Amino acid sequence: MARKENTNHTSRKNRTLLFLLVCSVLLLSAGKVDGKKLLVKKTPSPRTLRAMARVYMAYGEYEKAQPLAEKALMSAKNENASDTELCSCLIDLAYLYNELGRLEDAEKMCILGLRLQEKVYYENHPYIAHTLTNLSSIIKPRADIKRLKLLWIEP
Repeated sequence: MARKENTNHTSRKNRTLLFLLVCSVLLLSAGKVDGKKLLVKKTPSPRTLRAMARVYMAYGEYEKAQPLAEKALMSAKNENASDTELCSCLIDLAYLYNELGRLEDAEKMCILGLRLQEKVYYENHPYIAHTLTNLSSIIKPRADIKRLKLLWIEP
């Protein structure tokens, strides 16, 4: 009697192992036909990367947003994205650098974005006005710091 229970247990164990083996093989071969993958892993578009970065920026997680925003800019340059997409990447990065205290980098990105906006949009477009406002908020603290340094210079 004990031997019958042991055989039943072994049989169940063998079926379980066989089932796991079949599942493993199916999972490993999933997405392949003749050894070629059906699904190609595609990198997210610059727009998607910017959207992900903006979510982090909205919550004040600037360190987490930075790699995404920088990757969005690189992706836009590499994919020859439209000028509007490229200037959006530049301006988002300028905002991010400003929040991180990297004012020189922020100013450079903002000016590059502004030049592209002037190329893409008409002269009095609201986006250009907004970018000019952002640029002034980046430059003003730097101007105040320079002014303070001048005041501290002893005669």
